[in-house]
Amino acid sequence: MSNFNQKAYNLAAKIDPHLTSPNPRVGCVIMKDNKIIAEGVHEKFGDSHAEQNAISTLPPSSSIYITLEPCGHFEGKKTPSCTELLIKNKPKKVYIGSLDPQFNGKNVEKLRSSGIEVEILNDGFHEKLNPFFKKHISTKKPYITLKIAQSLDGKITNTKKYITNKKSLEKVHQMRANYSAILTTTQTILADNPQLNVRLDTHTFSNPKIIIVGKTKIPKSLRIFQIPDREIFQFTTFQEFWDSGLCQKIDSIMTECGSVLNSYLLKNNFVDEINLFIAPKIIGGNHLKSFNSEINLKKFSLKSTENLDGDVLLSFY
Repeated sequence: MSNFNQKAYNLAAKIDPHLTSPNPRVGCVIMKDNKIIAEGVHEKFGDSHAEQNAISTLPPSSSIYITLEPCGHFEGKKTPSCTELLIKNKPKKVYIGSLDPQFNGKNVEKLRSSGIEVEILNDGFHEKLNPFFKKHISTKKPYITLKIAQSLDGKITNTKKYITNKKSLEKVHQMRANYSAILTTTQTILADNPQLNVRLDTHTFSNPKIIIVGKTKIPKSLRIFQIPDREIFQFTTFQEFWDSGLCQKIDSIMTECGSVLNSYLLKNNFVDEINLFIAPKIIGGNHLKSFNSEINLKKFSLKSTENLDGDVLLSFY
């Protein structure tokens, strides 16, 4: 694997995904004589793409590494075609990490037809950078991950603030840093008074949008409204949100809700992934449970398990 496509990936991985969404994070490196002479990334939705930020005047015999197939023209596009930009500047060779499901190789053929050599690397970097992109592009709907933190006996509340440990909480904040929005309910906000923001020592990312479902009015004094520079939207039902124009602009959602919405989302096939954090404790009593009815999960498969200092994370897809 070339160090140059690794460099392109590293550049893009530093970008806050909340700022580029629903566009993918993309990195670009230009090299000549085995040295990097320019680099660029897509930093914010509506701003210049990685190729545009890297290219000024392209020297002869230069090669370009891009994590994703360059874009083309389409209705509503906010930026120029990167494919046309490459054709105009005529690099010696273009290395592409992954094909874009929106163009599916069409722009690769345009580059080749113009006399530019193209190699598809299939390096997997785009999928790591933008795990939700394929579904959003193909369906215009967000990828939804059901996040649940519970005890061994399926309880999601107890007398303490948290059921899971510090390691699990860190993992949840890493998730929040990568999803475009958090889905919650008025009941959860009123009961827990959460912040639902990103709190990480190792990264500085913005906060995801907040989608609230429920008819109850929420006091503006609660902590969720005290986090600056983020958008909060409220809908009376999840279906109202799902049918809205806002839903089409969000590529990914993780949930922070209770048994009613958890069960509704699973029963109605809205969920793409389940991340189940289980703490090694039994709470008992009349505390709230993860779900309010039996649900068949035959469509899901257990893909990974992770030990988090005694807690266990089960991931189903």
